Parts: sequence; structure tokens; C-alpha cells
Amino acid sequence: MARGRTQSRKTSRAGGRGWHPGEFAAACGVTLRTERNWRTGAVLPEDNIEGIAQVFYPDPAAEKERAALRQALHEDQLQRRQAASRAPATISNVRDTGLCLGRDIETNRLVTALVTSPDGASVLVLGGPGYGKTTLTEKVAIHPDVIAHFGARRWIVELETVHTAAGMLAEVAASIGIERTAQRPALMGQLGGKAALLVLDNSETPWRADDRRAVETLLRDLAALPGLALMASVRGEEGVSGLGWSEQVWLETLPPEISRELFLLIAGRIREDDPDLQFFLGELGGIPLAIRLVATRASTHGGLASLRRQWERHGVSLAAEPDGEGGRLDSLVASIEFSLGSRRFREEGKRLFRLLGQLPAGLLPDDCDALLKEAAFDAIDQLRAIGLLRDREARIDLLPPVRDVARRRHPPQASDTTAWVSHYLALAKREGDHLGKDGGGSAITRLLPEIPNIGAAILASTATPEGRATALGVVEGLSKAMRYSGLNLAGALEVLANQCATSGELIGEADCLWGLAGIARMQSRNEEARSLYEQARDRYVRAGGLSGEADCLLGLADTARMQSCNEEARSLYEQARDRHVRAGELIGEAHCLSGLAEIARIQSRYEEARSLYEQARDRHVRAGGLIGEAHCLSGLAEIARTQSRHEEARSLYEQARDRYVRAG
Repeated sequence: MARGRTQSRKTSRAGGRGWHPGEFAAACGVTLRTERNWRTGAVLPEDNIEGIAQVFYPDPAAEKERAALRQALHEDQLQRRQAASRAPATISNVRDTGLCLGRDIETNRLVTALVTSPDGASVLVLGGPGYGKTTLTEKVAIHPDVIAHFGARRWIVELETVHTAAGMLAEVAASIGIERTAQRPALMGQLGGKAALLVLDNSETPWRADDRRAVETLLRDLAALPGLALMASVRGEEGVSGLGWSEQVWLETLPPEISRELFLLIAGRIREDDPDLQFFLGELGGIPLAIRLVATRASTHGGLASLRRQWERHGVSLAAEPDGEGGRLDSLVASIEFSLGSRRFREEGKRLFRLLGQLPAGLLPDDCDALLKEAAFDAIDQLRAIGLLRDREARIDLLPPVRDVARRRHPPQASDTTAWVSHYLALAKREGDHLGKDGGGSAITRLLPEIPNIGAAILASTATPEGRATALGVVEGLSKAMRYSGLNLAGALEVLANQCATSGELIGEADCLWGLAGIARMQSRNEEARSLYEQARDRYVRAGGLSGEADCLLGLADTARMQSCNEEARSLYEQARDRHVRAGELIGEAHCLSGLAEIARIQSRYEEARSLYEQARDRHVRAGGLIGEAHCLSGLAEIARTQSRHEEARSLYEQARDRYVRAG
């Protein structure tokens, strides 16, 4: 028996009169359950119509029931004969969608499950939009082992526009070559009885519609047919319920090496060492459809530079066949939008999708809770169900091309924009104030992963004076974070500086220029740093910003010292110290004293250097500057080591190390 159904249907020549119904049913290869189910269309007995009618309804008064059964059996036989004359010899509705690199494990699992099950396996393929579910199932359907096992009885049914069980029946009927209006008994009879493969592509569309229970019932009935194997594909991570799948395969994005191989194979003329290749591999996020479509465009180019310029202007819309119909198989945007149209995707999920489009570093679950409140859990669940969510290092995120669609085509509502921008600017201000101080370790750990999101918040806040003022409040903390981490928010600071310049906000423009100068100095772009510090100093002086002018002089001094221009550096440190003292800023004065101490130590004036380090350390301690104190202790240790006072040096290094650890 095949999962409760009869293994085969036999023909009896006897009229059935005088037989016990169970005996005759057995002789005909049907079960008594058929008597209960034939009216629903789930099962119809075959052959010997009059004999079967008499077996089921022997009472002379049951002529009405016998007539109805005879009529159903006659119609069923007629449709079978018509179907047999039209049945396709091959899978004529399959199109080979191209390369299927990197899916050998999944292919082997599916092929093995399909050809080794004596009763017909039921296998499920899940994955996000553009992950290659259709390509994989079609490749499996034309695999030599599958062809050898199922022969010509292999059909693929596309269900992306189907929303009911009745619609599924019609599409299945059309795919196997019978009338769309065929009744369920005729359809089941054509599919069952011997080995066959039915592939249901995008089966989540009818399953997630209003007819869900009827769809599950139909799937169970199909799976129970003797010899019929089912292979269904579903967008997302939520498997179709109501059926015990014998094998489930979750598709992931392609790993970098396979993505590279696939791109170059399709692109043809693009060299392996093209300087823009890595950019595209990062932007395409390992999504097979995106790689195929962009590589196809690249195949007409000798290099990727011009295509990159277009991508930076138009984004993921370039991942489409130029002469395509704009469907899910020839446009990544269409494929993603098709997922967004799922009934499983409601307002909570849409809010989260729009937010993630603005956040290049994704979201920590705690931040998601803070922004979406009680809607956060359902929002995450919905995005994961339709296959758009990416879990990355305890964060929720979108793949780069999906984020591009969200950013360009699905902006958040104004209230959500205000909320996320305020959230990340407040985070930058709060944690930035702790950098370099006791407890700075947890601050830097919290802040660094959010640097890209904070940069996005700065860019989103520059349109109004209030927004710019808030963004400018985090520049100092971010400058520290960038110095400690090497991360770069120059683009956001440049935009903010230009907005301030346009609106005549001298202090704001100067703050941004000072931040940009610090980035340039840490990257050893010393001449650029000098120029930016001078520009910032000019704005501070014009606006009467004594503290800002002092910071610029200090930056110029550090730059000169790094270039071994020690006398110039000494003069600039003295000027900066004067202004910091006048402004009452202990930390600034301490940095100047520390810089002067470094010059003295390099020039072997150790006693002078020791005195300056001690003065600088005193001010750092009074101001809570843990990093500055650590620098001073390290400098004192260097002097002690140079003078062979090794135990003193050991103690000073240990103290410096303690401060560095506490400051993160």
C-alpha cells in the first residue's frame, strides 16, 4: 500500500451481484473508503462501471445514487482517454534557467530522496528571493537519475499567481496536458498509478492565501497518490505545514568563491583582477539571480568601471535583463517585490523592512525592541518567514541588494525616521562621552558596530538646523571612536560640513572639518590633515571659538611631530596649551603637555620629559582622562627602560596596561 492508498487498480468482469461489497471492492482494487470519498472527487473507482455501482448501492431503491456514480465514472473515463492522447512526452514547460553552481549537495539530497522512495517522496525547497529555488528544482527534474526513474512523467507547475486550491488543480491539469476544468478524480487518476514527478514552484502563494486549509488538503491528497513524488519550492524559511515532508532543503546565499566563479563564468570578458569585481560581489550579496543578471550585463563590457558608476547611481535596478518582461526570473527587484506582496507580510514587517533599508549595519534585537516596541517580535517573524531577513553576528539585517531595494523604494514613515535617527544620535552622544574614560571599554564595544548606522543618522539629520545641531553634538565622540577603530565616517561628516557652510554655521562647519582632519591624520594623509586643521581653525577664529582653535592647533602640532618637524610641533603645542588654559580645559592642556614630553623624550632630554609627563598625567587624572593617563605612564616607562631602571619600567607598563584595559 502507498500511504493508505491502493497500490494498483484491477479490473473485474463480474457484475458484482451476489458478492459481498468488501470482496468485490478488493477484487476491483478499490477500498470501501472509496464509497465515502468518490463524491468529493478524492478517489474514483475504475472500470466495470455497472458492477461497481451495484456493489456500492445494491438496494433497488438506490437507483438515484447508482446513476450519479455511473455518470461520474463515465466522465472520468472519458477525461482519462482524452488526457492519454494529449499527454506530453517530456517536461515541455521546463526552461533551463542556466548555471546552478554551488548547489551540488542540495541537488544530490533531492535526487536521492526522489529516486529511492518506493511510494513517492515529498521534498521541500526553501530560500529567499533570487536564491535559485526554481533553477535548482528544474535542474533536479532533468537530472539523469530522475529521468531514468520517472521517464516522461515529469511536470512543473508554476503557482506564483495562484491563490486557491481550485486554481492549483487547474494549473496542474494544464501542466499535465488535460483540460483546466478537469475534475479532481480525473486529475488524480492521471497523476497516480505509476512513478511520476510533480514540481510545484512558488507553492507558498496559494498556501499563504485565504484557502490555506484546502491547499494543505490537496497537497496531502497528491502526496498520497501511489507512485507520485512531489517537489515544492517555497519563498522564505517557513515550511508548508500539513504534510510530512520526507526531505527539506534550505538554500543559503552562495559563498564568496562560488559567487566569484559564477560571475566570471557568465561575464566572460571580465578579468579576475578587475579592480571593481570585489565591489560587485559585495553588493550582490551571494544571491544567484543577482549575480547572473549583473554578470550578463557585464559580459558586454571590457571592464566593470562604467557599470559600477551606473550601479552607484541606480542600484539594484541594474540586476535585470534589459529586454526582459520584468518578472521574478529576470529582475531581482521584481523577485524581491514579489516576496513583499506575500499575505504573510503585514504592517509590522513592513515597518521593520523600511527601517532596515536605512541601516547599513542592521539592528541589534534590543534596538529593534526600542524602535518598534511590542511590534518587534511579529515584525522579525514576518521578515524571516518570507526569506528577507539575514541573521549576522547576533544582528538582524538585509542582504546588500535587498537593503538597496528597501532604501530606494520603501522609505520609512516620518515618525519612524525621526525615531531611528534620534535613537542612533543619542547612542553616539551617550557612549561617545565615555570614550577614553573609565568604563570606556563597554562604550567602544557598543559603539563600534553602530558606526555605519550613526553615519546614516547624521546624513538623515542634515536637512534642518535642529537636526544638524543634534548631529554636531556627536562629532567629538565619533572622532574618538574612529581614531580607536580605524572606521571612517568621512562621507557623513563632509555632507554635514557642506550643509553647515551653506547655512552659514561656522562652528558646525569647523567641528566637521576638525573631525575630517583627525581621520586624515590617523590614515597618515598628513598634508590633507594640515589643510583641514587650518580650515577648521579659520572658522573657529572667525566665530570666536577659543576651544576649537586650541584643538586645531593641537592637531597641527601632532601632525608636525609625526612628520619629525619637532620645533614646529613644539611651537604649536605651546600655542594650543595657552588657549586650552584660557578656556579652562584640563584635558586639552594635558594633551599639549604630553606632546611636549614626547618631543623631549625623543631628543633624550629625559628629566624635562619626565616632568612634562607627570604634569600631563596630573591633569588627565583630575579630568578623568584614562587613555591620556595611560599614555603618560607608557612614556614614563619608556624613559625608565631607556635608563635601565627595569623594575620601575615594569611597574609603569603594568599601570599603563591597566588603564588601557579599563578604557577599552
